[in-house]
Amino acid sequence: METMMRVVKACIYFSILFTVTLGQDIFVDVSQGTLLGTTVHYKENHYLNVDKTFHVFYGIPFVLPPIGNRRFNKPVPMERWEGIWNATYRRSRCLQLRSISDADDKGDEDCLHLNVFAPAQTTGQLPVMVWIHGGGYFGGQGGSAFYLPYPLMSMGEFVFVSINYRLGIYGFLTTGDEASVGNYGIYDQIEALKWIQTNIAAFGGNPDEVTIAGESAGAGSAGILGISPLATGLFKRLIMQSGSSVAPWAVDFTSQRGLMLARQAAGMLNCDESDTFRMVTCLREAPAEELTSAQNAVLIDSVINQLPYVPVVDGVLIPDKPLYLLKSRQFKNVDILIGSNKDEGDLLALRAYPTYIIRDRPPFMSYDEFRTRLRDYVYFYNHNLDFDAIEQQYVDHASIDTPGVSFLPTFSNIITDQAFACPALSTALFYSLAGNNVYSYQMTHEPSWTIFLGDNGPAWVGAIHGEDIQFVFGWEMNPVMKDRANLTEEEVYMSVQVMRYWANFVISGNPNTPNQDGYQYERWPSYSESTKLYKTLSLNFDNGEFLKENDCHFWNYQMPRQYMFTGKVDEVWDEWRRETVRWKESDFETWKTENEIYEQSKSNCKQ
Repeated sequence: METMMRVVKACIYFSILFTVTLGQDIFVDVSQGTLLGTTVHYKENHYLNVDKTFHVFYGIPFVLPPIGNRRFNKPVPMERWEGIWNATYRRSRCLQLRSISDADDKGDEDCLHLNVFAPAQTTGQLPVMVWIHGGGYFGGQGGSAFYLPYPLMSMGEFVFVSINYRLGIYGFLTTGDEASVGNYGIYDQIEALKWIQTNIAAFGGNPDEVTIAGESAGAGSAGILGISPLATGLFKRLIMQSGSSVAPWAVDFTSQRGLMLARQAAGMLNCDESDTFRMVTCLREAPAEELTSAQNAVLIDSVINQLPYVPVVDGVLIPDKPLYLLKSRQFKNVDILIGSNKDEGDLLALRAYPTYIIRDRPPFMSYDEFRTRLRDYVYFYNHNLDFDAIEQQYVDHASIDTPGVSFLPTFSNIITDQAFACPALSTALFYSLAGNNVYSYQMTHEPSWTIFLGDNGPAWVGAIHGEDIQFVFGWEMNPVMKDRANLTEEEVYMSVQVMRYWANFVISGNPNTPNQDGYQYERWPSYSESTKLYKTLSLNFDNGEFLKENDCHFWNYQMPRQYMFTGKVDEVWDEWRRETVRWKESDFETWKTENEIYEQSKSNCKQ
């Protein structure tokens, strides 16, 4: 009876929020048993001119609940359930740092579910888009109203899947040994992809046409799956929005910091920190509420510019530093769509000045304050010579003594480039050099309505981190989000075009085809080493070339070389060893082959 009341209450809540129409029950058989889903009728006449019906399945378990002895262990695939699984309502998000917007959802450790949305009428097997949510690896959920796909799915025929994965300490606790290897959240994602391979055909999807898409930490996850040997054969394309495997916040190179954070949490729970196995056993047995509280305390006390619980190079799931794997072409040859927003760094500016999140005017940052704060927010580099180099690259020294000049825009640009733009462009280059189709973008439009508290949010931020979400998922055409979004009509048409690009890429690997209805813009050119063309996500969708070429050369080439002189000796030695091995095993062999071809061509010319 309690379960039935839960379903009834959820359906009433669902009906009130949605102006779309709920329809009949749908039954689908998957490898674990039978699912009960529902139909949703979506109609939008003003911008999309669509009238579609979708089959919707919420809260499908793809692994056993990660509780008890399965906490801090790799996920165990779900076998069979008894009876019919009710997939007509959303399940809980994973345990995490609570937010105001989700105050009604406390989260649950039993959270590893996925959601499937499929066109009701299909012809053959359709491409599949798998969405991995962002949230810094410690927040968010796949079933959020933010990611309702009805407007996006109206731009083309494909199946949409959103997933949950373990977050924070539950997903990424690592001790650097077998006590807790870490990366559990990424292992969850891989199991979800395996489930999709086995079962998506039952929903009309094609397991050979899977695109992984994500934003922020979701994009970092997508980038990690691109270089992980454990994800081989599970997808065909990648979409990475404001994140990549080489972003400085995305992956820890060693488990040292992870072990330190584990001990901090253990100390709060009076666990023995001297032995990692005893410590993890104690953490595994701790009540979820107490463990989450300890995790949140670690989050609050963590270093300003570092995410506390993140994936780590473990030699297995992530075999080596992501940049090394990209340089040595140890990644899957897949098409990618990748980019960032023009003012990503404003998010860090908000963290530096939290009281300004509800103000119209930006804070004033003097030159002295700029120099002080920069040391807290730049990643990796902490030598005086490093900061001198950064200033030389970005600061207009003629303005230092000019009264009234704020260095906040300079601060934001530095963070944008190091943490988002330049890693994305570096990733685009490596994939294109390997012969893959690559499409690069920069979102330059500053929305009239920000996802940060909407009309009450900071009016001074630009195209900040996360603003692309409302355009990719068509919030203005989303029955749930429409009351929260307040875009101009011109911006809504921009959103329609962004959704068209994304849907086309999912379907064909090319954002320009097959759906070209309403095109008024230049085609989106592919990215290559010689041209470095990209699309601006703006009202006009102009094309550009050589985005941030000078500044990204600074971050991607000059600063790593300077690190050879300013970094820790053991890390510098390790980098030198890697480069030497790469030269011997890869570059030198390539040079020999090309030299032999050249010598042969000379010989042929003489003949």
